[in-house]
Amino acid sequence: GGGGTGSMYHVDERTHWRFEVLVATTAALTTKDDASPMVRKELLIVLSCFVKEWRGYFVVVSWLYVEAERRRTGSFQQRRANEDVDGEGINDWLDSLEDEEGYHKDSRVLFRSFYTIYAFLLEMASDPYPEVAAHAQTLVDYIMALLLESPFSRLDNSILSIASDSSPKPNSEPRS
Repeated sequence: GGGGTGSMYHVDERTHWRFEVLVATTAALTTKDDASPMVRKELLIVLSCFVKEWRGYFVVVSWLYVEAERRRTGSFQQRRANEDVDGEGINDWLDSLEDEEGYHKDSRVLFRSFYTIYAFLLEMASDPYPEVAAHAQTLVDYIMALLLESPFSRLDNSILSIASDSSPKPNSEPRS
């Protein structure tokens, strides 16, 4: 009713989606260095709706982030063995889609935008203002909980499956 982008019925879904991602990414990039904690907090509230709406993409980019961090901090042999698990997964997914009007290129740009927003959320989770940090951490925790429940946690070479295999079982005896 307010004449926002939701009332733009003549715009196709893909264009509308690109518009939302562009606005969210631009807002994150321009607001992250804002001196006002209230501005950063308000942006996180808006982004919480965006994260919920596009949670599947945030699960994918959070997995990409976790795998990239593992490669960055892991041993040389680990990096060689699992060199591009995440890149191969995204490429396989994109290759399975029809390539209508540059859909692959567009999807790669959108993934980068979601990745940028996820990195923004991680940065805001350590904001010096406690309320901003708490809101951002809640969003990151939500995404991570979804990631841990996703098929990514069951991939053989994923750090998520390695971590769950090495964690103690709930009914196991404590080690002495």
